[in-house]
Amino acid sequence: MNACKALLPLILLSALIGCSTTAATRPAAAPAPAEDFLVRQLNHEDARFLATLLPRFLNVQARALPKTNCIVVTGHSGDLKLADYIISTLDKSSGPEDIVSFIYPLKRATADQAASTLQEILDHAYNYASDGGPRFIAIPDARSNSLFVLTLPHDLDAIRKMIDELDTELPRPPKAPAIIPAEP
Repeated sequence: MNACKALLPLILLSALIGCSTTAATRPAAAPAPAEDFLVRQLNHEDARFLATLLPRFLNVQARALPKTNCIVVTGHSGDLKLADYIISTLDKSSGPEDIVSFIYPLKRATADQAASTLQEILDHAYNYASDGGPRFIAIPDARSNSLFVLTLPHDLDAIRKMIDELDTELPRPPKAPAIIPAEP
C-alpha cells in the first residue's frame, strides 16, 4: 500500500495527460448538481485504503464496501475519470520497486514556487538526455510548505541538491540611505 501511495501523484499526472475511461452515470432524473458515480471491485488493493486516499487528491467522496472489497466513488465526471484511472492503475499485482518518494519541508521558499521551478529546470535539463532523462514529479503542499517528490533512485541525490539550492534565502538589496531634512 505504501508503494501505491507513493505512485498516486505520477498516476494523477499521467491521467491528466490522457486517460480514456468511462464512469457509470446516475439516471437522467437525478437532482440538479449532476454527480456521477462509479463502483469497482478491487482484486489486489484494499478498498478501505483507496476510499481514504482518493478524496485527499480529488474532489470526490469514496466509500469502501469491505465484505466485497468494492469501492463506490461519487463526484463529477472529470474527477471520476481520474479516480477510475487511479483505481485501475493501483489495483495491479506488480509494485513500483523502482520509484522512491520523499517529503521535503521547505524553510524559505514557497512550495508552489519551488515545485514549479524544479519541474521547469528538470524538464528542460533532461529534454536533451540520451536516456530520456529521469522520471520525477514534485507536488507542492502549501499547508505544510513541503514538496512531495517521486523519482527514480539514481536521481534522488541530484533532486535533493536542487531543492536545497531552491530553498535558500534570496539576497536582500542594501537599504537606501535615509534622507532626513535638517531643520533651520
